[in-house]
Amino acid sequence: MLGSGVFVLPAFAANTMGDGIWLAYLFAATVVLPAALSKSELASAMPSSGGSYVYLERTFGPFFGTISGIWLWSSFLLKSAFALIGFQAYLYVVTQAVNLEVEPTTLGLMFLIIIVVLNILGVAKIKVVQSIIVVIAITSMILLCIAALLSEGADLSKPVASTAFDKGFWSLAETAALVFVAYAGVTKIAAIAGEVRSPAKTLPRGMIISLIIAAAVYSLVGYSIMAVLPQNWWLDSQGSIIENPIYHFAKAVGGKGVALAIAILAIFTMASMALSGVLASSRFGFAMARDNLLPQALED
Repeated sequence: MLGSGVFVLPAFAANTMGDGIWLAYLFAATVVLPAALSKSELASAMPSSGGSYVYLERTFGPFFGTISGIWLWSSFLLKSAFALIGFQAYLYVVTQAVNLEVEPTTLGLMFLIIIVVLNILGVAKIKVVQSIIVVIAITSMILLCIAALLSEGADLSKPVASTAFDKGFWSLAETAALVFVAYAGVTKIAAIAGEVRSPAKTLPRGMIISLIIAAAVYSLVGYSIMAVLPQNWWLDSQGSIIENPIYHFAKAVGGKGVALAIAILAIFTMASMALSGVLASSRFGFAMARDNLLPQALED
């Protein structure tokens, strides 16, 4: 889950709702909760690689199973592709700081090669890389938010004032729908259920704990940003929505050095998001091949 939800979406959410975006993140989490509970039950009952494809194929047959499998595979690859181009705004500030020109597409393809190699090496290698990046990212975001809330310029009442929600319930619902994608990863772990130890216990616990942690981090970041940054901070000089909100947030809290470190972290976190997507997407093809729903050459 950690990626665009914290490094890109806050600016777009703020443009839609204003100071109360932290509540939209919480609202979106409550919408995801029933899906997480349902998927954890299914993953516990059918702990095999393929996740949603397996549930749909077993319920509606191979025709709908094939359609869902191809769609799920495509959606994961598109999400991974988005992650590999979503860090461009952060890459720009890093290259500007070191006076170096790097083509974003080239760097994205380099990350993709590393991601493919890690997937070939196996889940154990991916687990090590992901654990390190996720722990650093979560810890950094929490420390940054604490520093922001304790800073002199923080207005802690602004995100909870009545004016923060003056656009009404529909604005809250629209913003929650916008940030909903930030939680999409909570149920995607079911795609590799066949490789999880004690899935009946591990999967439900992992999904719920992950959802709680993500909701807390997203809400904390949203609250802190709106408490520290000035009005309309999400718009640049041309009136366009900025695509690197956490860089501006870190710069306001800790200066250019901290902001640069956060920008580098954002690049690696978005790459790890792509790594998760490629890992999960490969299991749909594997499950479809196992059920003889692909051409023989692809199944082999």
